[in-house]
Amino acid sequence: MRGRARALFALAALALALCVGLNVYLSGEQSKLAYTGEVLYGSREEAEGVSIAMHAVNSRHQHLNTTYYPVSGENDSEGHWSLATYKWEYGGIEPALSITTAGINIGFSWSGGEVERIFEDLEGWQREMAEYARARIDGESGRWSGKLLLNDYVDSLPVHLFARCVKGDSTDPENPWANVDVDELFCVPIPGEVWMDVSLSLSTSDGYSEGELDISPSNGRFVNSDSYSVWASDEYMYFTALFYTWDENGENFELLDGSHLPGGGWGIWRVRCASENGWFYGPTNTETLTADFDTLESVYTFPEDWENVQLTMDESGERLLLLSFQDGELYLTVIDVASGDVAQQTKLLDASETARLDIDRHSYADFYTQDSFTAMLIGNGMVAVANTGAGEYELVCAYDLTELPAPEWLEAKGNYYWADDYLFAWDGERIAVYEQGVVDNISSQRAWNEAYHRLSIFRDGELVYSEWLTTQLDWAYLNNVTREYELKME
Repeated sequence: MRGRARALFALAALALALCVGLNVYLSGEQSKLAYTGEVLYGSREEAEGVSIAMHAVNSRHQHLNTTYYPVSGENDSEGHWSLATYKWEYGGIEPALSITTAGINIGFSWSGGEVERIFEDLEGWQREMAEYARARIDGESGRWSGKLLLNDYVDSLPVHLFARCVKGDSTDPENPWANVDVDELFCVPIPGEVWMDVSLSLSTSDGYSEGELDISPSNGRFVNSDSYSVWASDEYMYFTALFYTWDENGENFELLDGSHLPGGGWGIWRVRCASENGWFYGPTNTETLTADFDTLESVYTFPEDWENVQLTMDESGERLLLLSFQDGELYLTVIDVASGDVAQQTKLLDASETARLDIDRHSYADFYTQDSFTAMLIGNGMVAVANTGAGEYELVCAYDLTELPAPEWLEAKGNYYWADDYLFAWDGERIAVYEQGVVDNISSQRAWNEAYHRLSIFRDGELVYSEWLTTQLDWAYLNNVTREYELKME
């Protein structure tokens, strides 16, 4: 036994020595991780005080770090190996709550199981339509299609509650939303006669069934919804809703009647959410919220000419920032959370500017907020606002990101690229934008895509500097390398 123990100890010591030696041997190679830049526009002096830090972990053991200073084009790099397996800390999934008309269109197929049990999972009016179609199929197999009037099955427009990492306060574990009657809380009259195309295909044998069911509006006008939410640190979930119809060409926009809604119209509501002590285990660990809809209240009612409204919250948690599209123009409205009063409303872009940036009522915005600065990626553009210090926001940049320069060699190859993520920094005068994305190499007949990086700096709404960046890890974009980036301005 003693001999075996000595042998095991010797092997462990040898393994440790090898790891230490390997770490020392490879340290020189690790320190070579660096950004290599190609200035596309402007001079490096415009990047004074800007730095980009990258932390990469390869196969959970090799750590590679570098900080790039574009003003000089130099890197400060280091690296090391670790025996312990690295566990990346993710930020989690942002809780969300929205009211939609998603349930009005359904389409699914199945294989196996009894038809009656499959229909039990449908909502009441959907199940009734499906059973109507089933009753018109002779025997165990066949197909029926026709039109049914939605108004004959429901008294108001079917409303669906979408919740991500949020549950109701019902004690029923099978249905945590049992206490919430969404159709009653958000009662929306059906916009005239709404005919539904219903089709059912069925094949049944010995209790085993295969089939396909489709239900969708058929009168040439589509009922749609825009609903967004933001989770505030004061335990309130704020959410918006706008229901409207349009034709198959996306034209003839018409807002639905919202007079029966809490507050008397489409707008912003909030509901108190208690934080669970447990965790929701999904792709990442995310805290679960419990929403108490008895606390539902209207915060702000939208004017009738608002066609699309998206929201975020400033970092103080005291003001909501609403981005709205009205008659072809883009507006920013600032709402005081405590009172619901409008603190500011300003036009950001007129119709010619929204057209230039390819922004319309269907455009979705991604918000990036940092201190007194908020950047919005919408359409093809970056629209950025900043708090002037007097409590009001002003437009500081509206730029078409598709006009940013790219290397001539990239365009000459015919490759195309797209952005995956952005980082922003603001120093009161300049905006720095770090863009990370993918270059498609199919046209170059290479077996993989590559990552790309681009730094752009704006002053007074104009581009003053742009640099295309590459690293040694770009070829491993889809391999076992995790990365984290940080953009700073000093």
